[in-house]
Amino acid sequence: MGFSELIDIFNLGHLSAARHGNGRDWWILANKFKSNTVRRYLLSDRGIENMGEQSIGDLIPNGVGYSAFSSSGEWYASYNVYGYTSDPHAVIQYYRFNRTGLLIEPHSRYFPTPDTEGYGGVAFSPSSRFMYVSRLRTIYQYDLEAPDITASEQVVAVTDSFKTATGKLTRFYGLQLAPDGRIYGNVYCSNTQYLHVIDQPDLPGPACNVLQHAIFLPAQNFGTLPNLPYSLVGVERQPLRYPRHGQPVHAANAATRHSGLARAGRRLSLFFRRRRLARSA
Repeated sequence: MGFSELIDIFNLGHLSAARHGNGRDWWILANKFKSNTVRRYLLSDRGIENMGEQSIGDLIPNGVGYSAFSSSGEWYASYNVYGYTSDPHAVIQYYRFNRTGLLIEPHSRYFPTPDTEGYGGVAFSPSSRFMYVSRLRTIYQYDLEAPDITASEQVVAVTDSFKTATGKLTRFYGLQLAPDGRIYGNVYCSNTQYLHVIDQPDLPGPACNVLQHAIFLPAQNFGTLPNLPYSLVGVERQPLRYPRHGQPVHAANAATRHSGLARAGRRLSLFFRRRRLARSA
């Protein structure tokens, strides 16, 4: 497969991957721009193969946002902001994934318009039971085992008035499930050193324990989070490496760096630093 065959117009931020049912290969989905179509690729020891396209669900005219697979590979979700700045809209679309590379059972949850929260992200809990959708001021939780998933919506966090040293609000943005079983979230389009944490994402409602601006990074972050595939297919679930607790690490006591969350933040920062060095080598 040549590089030219990969070139297409895709929605920004929607490249996602899930482990194949054989436990070895990977499915890669890319949402096409101004459509309800996804391009399907298979990554194996033979390289990347174009497995064709699938059109399913509602058409999004010009969306931008995040997409994610659940760690079990059973669910796929895409959060989109679309329309124009004078009339913005937002929707979370979620589907079952049958591990042969096809999406099934499309669902859509449209947020009220005109939308004033806009950009956000999506992630799944480690067990794949709960889906989280972040928007600038709100984080929602959905129970994927509920008879009516959209009706199971709960607000589990609303942004507080905390500001950085430069006066920036730490609003919600992207979400990413990490190998320690927590979900980390960055701050919307600002040079900040903070990450939000959903400390216990497999618990329902407020018990999931959203810790705002809980991680203080050694360097500033701007923009989006990387999409890191995370799969439990064929992998024995390991206990959390870091102790859990219910107190965030605020800037006022960040100098101590003694909490488990702070240690997790340093390791996460080191991981991304090594990735940048590897790319530049």
